[in-house]
Amino acid sequence: MKKTATLLAGLLLVTGTVFAANWDVTTATVEGDIYLLSTENGSLGTSAGDLNFKLEAVKSGDFGTLTTTIAVDKASEDQTAINFAYEKTEGDFTIGIGADVATTDGAGNTATWAFKTNESSDAYIAWNVMGSETVKFTYYPYEVDGMSWDNDTWESFAQTSDPGFALDLTLSENTTVTTKVAVANGDSNTKNSYTAKLELSTVVAGASVSAAVGASSYNAVATDTTKNTMLVAASVSKDLTDTVSVSAEYNMEKVEDTDALTGIYVYGSADLEEVNGYKPTAYAALTLLNDMAANYDNVDSNGAFTELEVGLDMAQGNITVTPYVVFDSREEKAYSKEDSLDTSKTATTVAVSLSYSF
Repeated sequence: MKKTATLLAGLLLVTGTVFAANWDVTTATVEGDIYLLSTENGSLGTSAGDLNFKLEAVKSGDFGTLTTTIAVDKASEDQTAINFAYEKTEGDFTIGIGADVATTDGAGNTATWAFKTNESSDAYIAWNVMGSETVKFTYYPYEVDGMSWDNDTWESFAQTSDPGFALDLTLSENTTVTTKVAVANGDSNTKNSYTAKLELSTVVAGASVSAAVGASSYNAVATDTTKNTMLVAASVSKDLTDTVSVSAEYNMEKVEDTDALTGIYVYGSADLEEVNGYKPTAYAALTLLNDMAANYDNVDSNGAFTELEVGLDMAQGNITVTPYVVFDSREEKAYSKEDSLDTSKTATTVAVSLSYSF
């Protein structure tokens, strides 16, 4: 009873501090799709594709910065979370830590209420070494931040976020070299698994460029073997004009004597003239994965994967209407066909996305 009362008192104290701050609704989105044509599923289908809500409150003072977040993500299998994040700088040191209050299990079941540490990259201790403005060392007890860049596409460093550290060297205003090392037990109780990443970020001819090389050593206890993997990633983005921008990303992963996994992602967008109060933006996205990357999580290989998406975002205030077309292709038959037991090497989707956000 005493422990419960203490916990409630602590929560009330934190809640009172947060409610004293200004509330800032950073994201609140309802989003869905209407399928006009789908070669796999038929025409005029609908999907309540996404329902996101995020409420964030921030309170800053001499004590540091306290952030409270309430988030619901319908698309991620009914994920719900209420958490706190705390950050404070003292001299050359900055600490950060997070705590979860309520989370679901990802299947839409009743939320679990428990005040526990958020074991992510939100927990860290950063040190501007001896007051340096160019050298920073950061220790991550749970997960090294930024091993992979965005996870929007297949990435070579995506499965390597383990505990470890990062060392940032600022060479100039636009150039930074970062060394990251992540270490975990993996499947072995006697040998650690390591991932090391060396990353360069700079600006060349007005383009933001990042390049990374790395190596990973994973120990599998079942076979008593060690897998050594070489990892490569590169990205570039540039505003060609005030209205046209392009970006590209390349990833490669090679495990010893096996064939390499490679992926290429290219994206371009152009802001068009306003029409009847709508602000249109045309975009195109191309994804290319070789057969190894395309079947990374699958037992059966269907060959290389190609996807082209072309669309037009039309925003008016907080409403965005996006008609788009997606073309998918595999080297082997992988896609079902409407009203047929046969499969096809290609699939086409024509749809309209509707979203409201503020």
